[in-house]
Parts: sequence; C-alpha cells; structure tokens
Amino acid sequence: MKITICGSMIFYKKFKELKYQLEDIGHTVYIPELEPEMEEGILFVKDSLQNKSQLWADLKWLWKKKNEEILKHFKAIEIGDCILVANYEKKWILGYIGINAMLEMGIAAYLEKPIYLLDEIPSQVDRMDEIQGMMPIVINFDLKKI
Repeated sequence: MKITICGSMIFYKKFKELKYQLEDIGHTVYIPELEPEMEEGILFVKDSLQNKSQLWADLKWLWKKKNEEILKHFKAIEIGDCILVANYEKKWILGYIGINAMLEMGIAAYLEKPIYLLDEIPSQVDRMDEIQGMMPIVINFDLKKI
C-alpha cells in the first residue's frame, strides 16, 4: 500500500521513524520534505520566519517554495492509497491535529482516500465535527491496522 504521512512538521523526525517502520512491513511511504532546496542551499522555512529583520512581504521567494512543497505533498496524497495522520501530543492536546493536517485530511477526504489517525481523535472542540465527518480510522499506534 502507498501511504502518505501527514501532520505537523514539528514531528518530522517521527515521520521518518514511521516511514521506516511502515516500509519494514511492506508499504511504500511518502513524507513531506522538510529541507526544500533553495538557490542559496538548504534552508529551513522556520529559521527564515524567525529572522525578525525580514518583512513577510520580502519573503516571496520563500512563500513560492513553500507553495511548491505543499502542492508536491498534495500530489503524494493523490497518488497514495491512504494517509496516516501522525497526530502526536502537541500544545498539551493529545492526538493534536493542526491546520496542515486538516488541509491534508480535507484533500484525502475529497479524493475518497482512507484517513488513518495514529492516535485518538483529539478533543479540539473547534475541529471535532470536521474531523469526525471525515470518518478517520484510529489505529492507536498499531501500524499493522493499515
């Protein structure tokens, strides 16, 4: 099965661990790219945003690259068989699902792809009905359930 891992990029190292575990049991796995290649070499988006001396508008080159990476990841969702949302604890919320994961889940739902959640559905009241409406399958960290 072709699986696209989605979720908060803060968990990128965990994405890589999940990728290796899923590949070990026979899956093909796509993860988003954390280090987009820039003209100046490798640049972390987060580092650029933390540089307070640059105005947001001055970072058009960065937004263009970020847009390319987002679209590339959406394409991975399209060609995959399903998505796995790596919804680890974040901001003191168990099973956190942020805006990126919601976008990715929305794409998967639109494409009628199964949506797997690594952990339980979070109790984020402002997103509960949308998450439930996408009919995710909670696997409780058991990758063999995919």
